[in-house]
Amino acid sequence: MKTKIYVCSNSGIDYIPHPTSIGTIPIILKLSDEEEYEDYSDVTADAFYNRYRMDTNVKVTAVSQNYSKISMYITLAKEEGYGRILFILSAKEFSDLYIPISIAITENEDIECEIYNSNTCCYPLAYMALEANTAFEQGLETEEVFSRLDFLKKNHKIYFFTPKYKDEIHNKNYKAGSILELEKGKLLPVIKEKKTESYDQLFEILGREMNEQDIPFILYTDKTSKYIHHLENSLLRLNSSFKKIKSYSIPPAVGVQVGKYAVGVGYILKNDQSK
Repeated sequence: MKTKIYVCSNSGIDYIPHPTSIGTIPIILKLSDEEEYEDYSDVTADAFYNRYRMDTNVKVTAVSQNYSKISMYITLAKEEGYGRILFILSAKEFSDLYIPISIAITENEDIECEIYNSNTCCYPLAYMALEANTAFEQGLETEEVFSRLDFLKKNHKIYFFTPKYKDEIHNKNYKAGSILELEKGKLLPVIKEKKTESYDQLFEILGREMNEQDIPFILYTDKTSKYIHHLENSLLRLNSSFKKIKSYSIPPAVGVQVGKYAVGVGYILKNDQSK
């Protein structure tokens, strides 16, 4: 059966090559009562962060699409000949599409629809959508696809590092900052160890957790940040088997939560070692 996958823009998949069978549901970025944008379609991540950093008074709220807009996406998938739809949701910390999607599904009972809660965001969420699409193309049933997604949900990690000083790497205190981890869909602070800079602590944690089966990745709010190169070098020192490490933009709705100067680093286990 031909399957359409919809994933929210908190995946950042719009900036990654992907097949047309994967569609994006944009998060609405509300800057005021008069000013709002659909993520990516109205404003790119770069443009958003430039505005967000320049305007220190702006308060950004991430808003989910309503059920009528979701119903429009379902109708579009039906018109394109899809017989099944899978919605892969980001962590509720960044948007809550479950209710509008559930309502839209009840209004479109002529097509099979499923919802999967990823409990994640950014590149791991995009990776899940790509993996699900590949699995459906290989003829796997929904239950088997969900099993693969469950494995990825349990076997990936994202850490965000927010520098204390915005002039970042040029400052001698560039390792000072704070760490957040995304754990079961929640952003949680990592308690700072005494006599250890947060940046060094982050890589001590990664050194204990990562192995050669992992796919490492870097996240950024500013693609010109010198932290990207620094993070890459730090990851390569952890494991010589890592090759070129890819970097991806932090979607705006996530960046609002983790900080306008934040960077991120994480990993995804690429092989199901239980098999």
